Amino acid sequence: MIPALELSVQHSIDTHQLLANKTEPVICALSGGADSVALLTALTTLGYNCVAAHCNFHLRGDESMRDQYHAESVAQKLGIRFFLKNVDVESYRQTHNASVEMACRELRYKWFHELKDSMGAQAIAVAHNYTDNVETAILNLMRGSGIDGLRGMKLRTDSGIIRPLLMTRREDIENYIFAKGLKYVIDSTNLTTDFQRNKVRHIILPAIAQTTPNGINGITQTIHHVDEQASLYHHMITETITQHMDSEGGLILKCITNHPFASLLLYEWLKPLGFTKQQAENVINSCNTSGAIFKTSSAILINDHGILRQVDNAPLEKKEFPFHITKHSIEEFNPQKDSRIAYFDASILNEPQKLECRYWQDGDTLAPFGMKGTRKLSDIFTDAKLSLDQKSRVPLLVLGDTILWVGGIRASRHFPVTPQSKQFIKVELI
Repeated sequence: MIPALELSVQHSIDTHQLLANKTEPVICALSGGADSVALLTALTTLGYNCVAAHCNFHLRGDESMRDQYHAESVAQKLGIRFFLKNVDVESYRQTHNASVEMACRELRYKWFHELKDSMGAQAIAVAHNYTDNVETAILNLMRGSGIDGLRGMKLRTDSGIIRPLLMTRREDIENYIFAKGLKYVIDSTNLTTDFQRNKVRHIILPAIAQTTPNGINGITQTIHHVDEQASLYHHMITETITQHMDSEGGLILKCITNHPFASLLLYEWLKPLGFTKQQAENVINSCNTSGAIFKTSSAILINDHGILRQVDNAPLEKKEFPFHITKHSIEEFNPQKDSRIAYFDASILNEPQKLECRYWQDGDTLAPFGMKGTRKLSDIFTDAKLSLDQKSRVPLLVLGDTILWVGGIRASRHFPVTPQSKQFIKVELI
């Protein structure tokens, strides 16, 4: 007879499509505690191709080594591969200004994902259970989290983390451990109230259970309700934003500012890119201007005449010279009507300055060929209907402070090819 916990794990996998098959590797986080030992044993028994991954943070002296040796022993008994990562938590904390809990979490998951990528594994299985989910929701509530924090943990994340035990109660895990005769270690720090999660586990949850016997179940039901409501919430946000986009995917800000929850709507849409609520409000306030730039470490947005556009945040390669120059006798002069080609008198090569490439700067002007006076490049770009992002990526052929060619758009009247020219140069965009 298949144990109840294994049936529950398989049900979670099948119902929520946590794993695609039993042949591709599954990385199982193995601390050596009851939950991780139970999960690894269940997945291996069910026939999944598991490998065990253990992080030793060396924070508890001999106890840390005890955990490592036990995890190795569990993997050996199950006949699966074992991977170990020794981690310097203190060095990471000093450079990242993180708490011990946060540093351990970030380092652990960073390694898990590196291991996943190197092995081509289909997922990273972690042993969070029913009670862990309640603890997370309570912690997020106390931190002032929004709707997403109150959803609790996900059974599967976009990055490939899966939690097959998330709907399993602690007592069911303990029953499985006892029935299988499995050994596990206890992290002594889990028995203290030195960390926030432990305070929730040892003080708040028992108080809830004493005050309202069915309180933990009630919190779990709330998590499920909030999760469903959050899905609807985000669906409606995406739908509303999409309705106010132009054909190129830019957001028409004037349409959004008329919404009764404009800044909240924009914030929820931009939050995955790392933008804050204050930045969302700044975007709304820039509605009637143009040129405002909003940045995070992963994205750049520009207000382009009332249209909010995301631009490529890859740095411009300003040292690159995207022009191919060839020199010819005047007898070969047969100009092509090609915007990607420009012609100049070859005497330009005798100037003390070298031909160089740079990109648009505020206040740049051009003396256009066939015209008197000068024009601002910003006006030339507007005539060409370029976005702010496109403007910043147009290469300029310059000689000292003089702009000779706005690449692919307009040439200057400097160094023109005339009947008196003996040689000319042909400049092509590459």
